[in-house]
Amino acid sequence: MGKRHTARRLVLQALYASAIQNVPSASFVDRMGKEIGASIEGIAFAVELTQFVDAHLMEIDREIQQNLQLWTYERVALVDKCVLRMALGEIKRGGVPPEVTIDEAVELAREYGGEESPDFVNGLLGAVFRGGYNHPKVQ
Repeated sequence: MGKRHTARRLVLQALYASAIQNVPSASFVDRMGKEIGASIEGIAFAVELTQFVDAHLMEIDREIQQNLQLWTYERVALVDKCVLRMALGEIKRGGVPPEVTIDEAVELAREYGGEESPDFVNGLLGAVFRGGYNHPKVQ
């Protein structure tokens, strides 16, 4: 498993823990990173991404809500929300091709989500990407 995949898994776990405990996700990264054996570079990547997601959470959630079809935001499983938050945060942050981020998000949805999670995550992220979203780097 690659360093970035491990780091993304760490981000997902931190976002999930954060959503349950209602504290910033970045506060979980260092401890959880050591527990799963993430590299120093992976932990640094995860810290940056979780801080970005925390800082832009309302904007990211709005993006999710605007691209839901036949679903309400409240019906989306927490794991799926966290995968989508991680992926949209990474796309908005820039530095990684969106296609790579989407592929990684689908793999994480397959690993952690329900049976329909990979298709749901792929469909929503694909809609965002195809819908003209130009993934500018957010300051």
